Amino acid sequence: MPPQVSTPAISEVVDTPELSEVKPVEVSNVEESKAPELDESIVAPVAADSVVYKEEHSSNWEELNNWIDEDENDFFFDYYVELQRFIQYEVKDELKQHPLGISATIDAFNESMLGNDDIYASTKLNHDAYACGYQYCLYVQHHDKTLVHFYCKTRQTMENIQIDLSEIDVVKHCLDKKKYDRRLFRLCSVLPQSWFQNPTNLWMLAGYMATKTHVDIHEMARTYICVLKSKLKHLEMNSAIAEFRTHHLKGEPFKGLSETKLKQIVSGQNPEGYKEWKAKYEGQEVKEKKDDKAKEKKTPLDILKEKLIDLVKDKYKREFQSGAIYEKMLPYYYVRKYDDPATFLNVVFATEPLFHMCKSQDHQQLLYFIKNIINPNFEFIKLDYNYIGFKNGIYDLSNATFIPTADIVENIQVRTYIDSKFEIDNDYAPLLDQYLKFQFDAETIEFIYFMIGRLMTKLNDKFDFMVFLFGEGGSGKSLLMNLVKYSFAHDQVGILSNSHQEQFGLSEYAKKQILCCDDMNNLAKTLPKADFLSMGTRGSVQCPVKGKGSIPVHDWDIPTIINSNKLPNYKDESGEVVRRFMVANFEKIIPEESRNTNLENEIKTQEFGVFLHRCRSTYLRFCSKYKNKGVETFCPVSFIENRNLLRMATNNTYQFISEKCKYQEGASISVPLLNKAMKAYIKEKYEMKQTPKDSINISNIVLVDNRYVENKLNICKSCRKEHKKGCCDEYDRLNRSKSHVIQNITFSYGIPDDD
Repeated sequence: MPPQVSTPAISEVVDTPELSEVKPVEVSNVEESKAPELDESIVAPVAADSVVYKEEHSSNWEELNNWIDEDENDFFFDYYVELQRFIQYEVKDELKQHPLGISATIDAFNESMLGNDDIYASTKLNHDAYACGYQYCLYVQHHDKTLVHFYCKTRQTMENIQIDLSEIDVVKHCLDKKKYDRRLFRLCSVLPQSWFQNPTNLWMLAGYMATKTHVDIHEMARTYICVLKSKLKHLEMNSAIAEFRTHHLKGEPFKGLSETKLKQIVSGQNPEGYKEWKAKYEGQEVKEKKDDKAKEKKTPLDILKEKLIDLVKDKYKREFQSGAIYEKMLPYYYVRKYDDPATFLNVVFATEPLFHMCKSQDHQQLLYFIKNIINPNFEFIKLDYNYIGFKNGIYDLSNATFIPTADIVENIQVRTYIDSKFEIDNDYAPLLDQYLKFQFDAETIEFIYFMIGRLMTKLNDKFDFMVFLFGEGGSGKSLLMNLVKYSFAHDQVGILSNSHQEQFGLSEYAKKQILCCDDMNNLAKTLPKADFLSMGTRGSVQCPVKGKGSIPVHDWDIPTIINSNKLPNYKDESGEVVRRFMVANFEKIIPEESRNTNLENEIKTQEFGVFLHRCRSTYLRFCSKYKNKGVETFCPVSFIENRNLLRMATNNTYQFISEKCKYQEGASISVPLLNKAMKAYIKEKYEMKQTPKDSINISNIVLVDNRYVENKLNICKSCRKEHKKGCCDEYDRLNRSKSHVIQNITFSYGIPDDD
C-alpha cells in the first residue's frame, strides 16, 4: 500500500495549460555583467580527418592563442587563495543539495544576475576579472570539476552567493526555459485535474519518474516538480523532493506505474488530449523508425553534425581556433555568448539523447569541428574593427561617417554595439563641453579630440606618441579613459596593471585593439623600458611565450593610453621617454559641490555619438592637414610644456637643476661641483645608503634654461676666477688650471663645500 501521509500536494488544484515558449532574454553589450549558461560536461578537442579552415592567420598568432591558460592557476593562487579571497562551494550530494541539478541552479542564478555589475561569471579562470575590480571569487566544485567561477567586487557579495544558490527559485527557471523531459511533461499535463487530487497518484508518479533507467535523474526530478508546480496551486517543495528522493534511493524498479499504464489513464480520462499528444510525439517516433534504415549508414557523429548545423544556421557564428560562440542580436552584431564551445554543445543538445549517449571521442570530434572546420552554414566570425554598431545603424571609423540601418549593404560585423541611437544633434553636447572646458581651453580640447580619435583604431601613422592623462584624484581624468574603453568590446581592451607578468605579459596584449593603464605606481618595474620605447614608436617587440620561445611582433600598432596621478618612473637622461608622451594635464580638482557622479553614464547615453564623431573626424582632419609632420610641430604649446613634468620625473639632471639652481648672470659653477651636489640631492631624495652612480648630463642643463652656457676655462689658482691679466694681485701667467664650468648659474640654496 502506498503511504497515506507526507504527500507533496495540497488538495487545491488548478488546471494549467501547457506553458508557452519563452524567448531568450536580450541583454546589453556589456559582457562582464552577463553570466553564460553552463553545464557539467567539458571535453577537449582532438584531431579529425577533415578540411581545416585556412583563413589568413599567421603561425605567430596561433602560438599566442595557446599559452594564456597555463598561468591562470598560478595567478588565482597568488591573488585569491593566498589572500583568502575565495570560497569553494562544494556539491557533494547533488540529489540532496540541488535535486533539480546544480547546472539548473547555476543557470537560474545567472539569469537572476543579468545586469548586475557586481558579479562576473566565467567557466574558466580569468585574471582580467581581478584587474577590473572583481577581487573575490566563489567557485562551484562538483566532484573533480569546477563548473563556474563567480568573481565578485566585495566579500559580502561573494558570501551572499552561497545563500542565493540554496534559495534561488530553480523551479520557475525550469518552467520558463522548459528544462524538463518535454514528452513526459506534456503527457502528464494532459491528465485531468481530478487525477492530482489523489495523494496515491502523486506517490505513484514520483516512484515512476524516480526509478526510470537510462535517464538523467535530475531531469526527471525537474519534470516531476514542474508537473506538480503547473498543476497544483500550492506545492510543498520539500515534501515532494523527499518523496522523489526516497523512491530513487531504494534502487528498485517501481511497479505501481509505468508509461504504458500512464498512457491508458490519459486515454481513458482525456481522449482528445491524448490523441493530440500521441500525434505530436508518437507520430514523430513512427516517422523516425521509417528513416532508421537510411540513418544506419550514418554515424552518430554525422547525425549530430547535421543537427548542429540546423540549430546554428543564421543564429550563431564561431571564433576560429578558440571555438567561442557568438549569438546573433542584429544583422550587423553578434554578441559573444559562450567562451567554451563545450558549454554551448551541452546547451543546444540538452534534450538530445544521442548526444548524451555517444562516445567521448564523438564529443571531441564535435569540438574540433567547431574550432577548425569550415562550413558555410556555421561561419567563422570576422569582426570589422572599423565599425561600431548603434540601434539605428553603424559608425564607420575609417571615414568618420554614419550609415543608417537601411543603407547597410555589406556583410558587416561590428566590433562592439552601443545600446542607444547614434544622434549628433548638430554637434550639441553640453555635458561633454562642460566637462572638458572646466580643465582646458578650446585649442587644447581640439588636440585632445585628435589624440582620442587616434586611439580608436590600430595605429596607421607615424606621429609616434602615447596618450598620458595626468592629474590628481578627483580631476575627472578617469572619465575620459572610460569613454575611450566604451568604444571597444570588453575582450578587445588590454589592461596593463600591477598583475602584469614581466616575462610573458606582452603576449596577452598582442591581439588586443587598445592597451589601457590605470594608476600604475611603478611602470618601470612592470614594463621593461626597451619594450615601452618600441611600443611607443610602432617598433618590433619580442613576445615571450611560456615554453615556446619568443614570437616577434614586427609592427606594434596597438594604441596606448595611460591614466595616472603619478608620472612614469623610467630613467630618461637622453629624453627618449619624454618624446613618446603627449600629456593632458588635469590640473583642477572638481569641487565637491559640482561633482556629478552619474556624468559618465549621462554622456554615454545622451552624447556618445557626438563624442565619437568629434574625436574621429578631428583625427582624420589632422592627419590630412599635418601629413608628414611631427606631432610637436602642431600640438598646443601647453603639451610641450607638459613634457617638463615628465622630465622632472624621469631625468635626474633636469630635476636637480630645476629645483636646486637658478639663473644669475656672470656666475658659474664647476661641473665637478654640480656633479657632487646632484649626487647628494639624489641620495637624500631617495633615502639611499650609498652615493649614487648618476652623473650630471650637460646637455640636459640647457633644457632647463637656455641662458646656461657650458664652457671650459683657464682658472686662476689664487682668486678662482677666470685667469686673465689683472684678475688679482697674485696674477701669474703660469698660476692657472683648466676648469669645466657652467656659466650664468648659481645654487638657489647656498654653495656646498668644494673639496
